[in-house]
Amino acid sequence: MTDKEFRKLKRVELLEMLYYLQKENEDLRAENDALKQKVDDLTKSAMHAKTILSEESLQQIAQIVKRAVSSAPDSELKSVSDSDSVEVIPDGTE
Repeated sequence: MTDKEFRKLKRVELLEMLYYLQKENEDLRAENDALKQKVDDLTKSAMHAKTILSEESLQQIAQIVKRAVSSAPDSELKSVSDSDSVEVIPDGTE
C-alpha cells in the first residue's frame, strides 16, 4: 500500500491490519524457533555420526597398520607392538 492509501484507512482498519501482522509475526517466530531447534538437532546428529565414523575409521586404519607392521621384516621395524593403541580425540576437543 502507498502512503496515501494508508492515510485513507480508518482507525479500525489499521488496528485490524496491525493485529493480523502481529499474529503473522508471532507465527513466523514460532516457526523460526522450531526450525532452529531442528537444525540444532540435525547438527548434533551429524557431529555424532562424524565422531563415530571417525573412531571406526581410525580403528580400522590402526588394525591395517598393525597387520602391515607384523608382516614386515624385523629390520624395517623400530618399535611397534600389538599393545600399541590409538587414542581417538573428537574434533574440537582435547
